[in-house]
Amino acid sequence: MIILVTILLSYFVRGSVQDNIGPYHENEGTEEHFTHEWVISTKGGSDAAKKIAQDLGYRYVGDIPGEKDSYYILEKLDHPTKSPTESANLTQQLNLLDNVEWAEQQCSKRLVKRQDPAPSFDLGQTEHQFLQHRNQDLSGESKYANVFHDEYWPRQWYMHDYRSDSEQPITDLNVVPVYYLHRVTGLGVNVIVPDDGVEIGHPDLAPNHDPELSIDLNGNTRDPTPKHWSRPNYHGTRCVGEIVMTANNDLCGVGVAFRAKFGGIRMLDGPTTDKVTGVALQHALHKVDIFSNSWGPSDDGKTCDQLGRLTREAFINGITKGRQGKGVIYVFAAGNGKEVGDNCACDGYVVNIYTIAVASCDYHGHVTHYSERCAAVMVTSYSGGGVGQNVATTDIHGGCTVSHTGTSAAAPLIAGVIALALEINPNLTWRDVQYLFAWTSAVYPLAENHGWYLNAAGFYYSPDFGFGLADGYNFVTAAKTWVNVPPKSVCVVPIRMGYGGHQRISPDEPMKLTVKTDACKGTASEINYLEHVQLETYIKYSRRGGLEITLESPAGTKAHMLESRPRDYSEKGFKYWTFTSLKTWGESANGNWTIEVFDRSGIAASGVITELTLFFHGVREVPHIYKDGRRPYKNFQTLDEKIREANRRGPKIFNALNRGPSPSVRPAMDFFSGLAGIFSSL
Repeated sequence: MIILVTILLSYFVRGSVQDNIGPYHENEGTEEHFTHEWVISTKGGSDAAKKIAQDLGYRYVGDIPGEKDSYYILEKLDHPTKSPTESANLTQQLNLLDNVEWAEQQCSKRLVKRQDPAPSFDLGQTEHQFLQHRNQDLSGESKYANVFHDEYWPRQWYMHDYRSDSEQPITDLNVVPVYYLHRVTGLGVNVIVPDDGVEIGHPDLAPNHDPELSIDLNGNTRDPTPKHWSRPNYHGTRCVGEIVMTANNDLCGVGVAFRAKFGGIRMLDGPTTDKVTGVALQHALHKVDIFSNSWGPSDDGKTCDQLGRLTREAFINGITKGRQGKGVIYVFAAGNGKEVGDNCACDGYVVNIYTIAVASCDYHGHVTHYSERCAAVMVTSYSGGGVGQNVATTDIHGGCTVSHTGTSAAAPLIAGVIALALEINPNLTWRDVQYLFAWTSAVYPLAENHGWYLNAAGFYYSPDFGFGLADGYNFVTAAKTWVNVPPKSVCVVPIRMGYGGHQRISPDEPMKLTVKTDACKGTASEINYLEHVQLETYIKYSRRGGLEITLESPAGTKAHMLESRPRDYSEKGFKYWTFTSLKTWGESANGNWTIEVFDRSGIAASGVITELTLFFHGVREVPHIYKDGRRPYKNFQTLDEKIREANRRGPKIFNALNRGPSPSVRPAMDFFSGLAGIFSSL
């Protein structure tokens, strides 16, 4: 484990310490302003940091929480608190000191809340009119209608079973059976939601609040209650409610893990520097189990911003020190930029192997109009598109709402499902949770979408949906008897770029190369069963948005590591940017891998590829869950499979195919009419 962490840490912080006199920040247009704060790492600890502050006109603030004796905050006394430009000369002055290992000026970068950016319904309509409109989309009667008596429980369609025939496949999150058959409600699990604040006094949230989990990083207090000075900050309160709303109190709705404890972090209502995100993502590390994050870099189709050093190290601390070494679970919304051509492969939080990236589908099992796609998406949950079926949850001023949406609304539902699993099996590691999603997520409810692919290891994967729609009952049932996966290995394969050390590319000159690897066979880094595959790139290109990258495995599985982004006209290319794929999960890394980099835009551009490195993450020993064979799927066909078969056999095939698949796993339940009574004893 020590060797692994060293490898990951050195890889994760590459390029963080600058050797030149130029800017210390790669300006991506996301910098709102530079601050008067510097963070430094010294060889002499806090005493050295205090001496530097005294000698150079800084105020010593203290060390960074979670990074004690590692990083120290200095404030430049004669520097404006907000500046449009970087003070690179001051950063250089600090870095040239013998006892300074690293120094960086803090800048506030734009982070956005991932609610639906453009709801298509009339914002002026009344709540009554909106509910009437929603009712038009509901069909049938829920078997769980009387399980809870909270006000908006009938509107939590994603937790209801509307099937007229119990033999039909499941099309909801399938969490109610967890409460009944496993007697699991999230008890003993702690969830933190970093956001724009959380109304901790809300009557549907207050019973589950743990003050030790909360903090205000914008106001430097312990109270994360949102402020509404210039705009209403309701986002965090809505996200928290999805996870922990109290059951059966006649208020709002029911959280997926309604007996879990929560904390809120107010961080998006002020400067969002690397220091702020780094502190937030390792807050209360001794106690937290899950971080649910419904925010990220701008979903504008042109942002491609690296995570800062402190944020990267926060993730390292979280997965190595959190939950007594089993690792904190980081859940992130995958992004809402699909309509502007954005792709989550350019989101540093999503391509991070330590996060679970969540996409969203609508009530009908179709990808939502905003949900970004990429090969790093892990799992899907329900959300809405602004009209029809959205998500019911708590709102500010003690209120409730039925209009929460975006991948912002999908991610907390996944956090709730994970909380249920951690109650039933607290020994799950952060990697076990990822394996569980790969093993139990449902494909059938999403099968009527293009893009599903069955890889050589037997896993269905889609860049829109990851491994499928979360199935709470199957997830928790598998977690109950889960055997921890073997220790993780990382096999690093540098790629030689040929004569001259680079490869030219343009719309007329694509690059294709094949790399042969034995997957580090015979070493401590040997990998026989893949998890994540990453491609680190250094590419200079005059119009970054035109680039596309594919990676094909020895078994023939081709992952689209990067899709084109028409709005991205940046000339900066990719400087040690790492793309991530889950599409080859479970496959062998041994053999020939084919990388293609190309531009099909037809717009004049040119550049060079100077460095490529493959990182194979996985295990040497066979995971216990694989020993009985491939992951089982019930009989069904994806939309693409139906089309291929139709092309082979003619139009009549659709008559047979449309009879539908066999049901997915669902417990036989004849208790619907009296289910509500069990909760008095939970």
